[in-house]
Amino acid sequence: MRKFFVTTALLLGFVWSSSAQYVSHDRGAEWRDHEIGLAHGMVTQQLLINSFVKIFSLGFADIDTMLYGATSGEYLYYVNKHIGLGGTLGYEFGREGQNADYKARFHYLTVMPTAKFYWFNRPYVGMYTRMSLGATFGLGSVDQQQSLRVLPAFHLGAVAVEVGGKFRFFTELGFGSLGLIQAGFRFKF
Repeated sequence: MRKFFVTTALLLGFVWSSSAQYVSHDRGAEWRDHEIGLAHGMVTQQLLINSFVKIFSLGFADIDTMLYGATSGEYLYYVNKHIGLGGTLGYEFGREGQNADYKARFHYLTVMPTAKFYWFNRPYVGMYTRMSLGATFGLGSVDQQQSLRVLPAFHLGAVAVEVGGKFRFFTELGFGSLGLIQAGFRFKF
């Protein structure tokens, strides 16, 4: 009899502990755990730095760099209904000089871990803040000489709105390596 109770207790304990490993997603029909996105941002950190140098040098600095904005991709995993963690990869291209006589070309590759906090997230609309901190690798070539710089990178998407279901369009107002104004789309799965 004692052997029966010990065996039953062990089996119940095993079943109980294995059920603790099951994760119940009681988040609603529209909730998804993963998200990938693609975006383009304008007025990036590099452009602002170049503009401030030109302003504060009273025009003596010869900076005529054209930057075309940052294109970025991101992946997020949602640990709960309001917090997503993941990473962002951004790319920006620029050149300096007139017409076809480019003196310099610049490529900026940005890698940042990202955290996203929803203010609210309804089935077809959401509002959030996004923060990223990482590094920018700047590869520049001036007159056939190449240089590599590693710079700190950050992005704060202070106010952002997204609309849609599993496929969402978004726009962000923020500051940093991905631009003051950023727009794109995301897919949640």
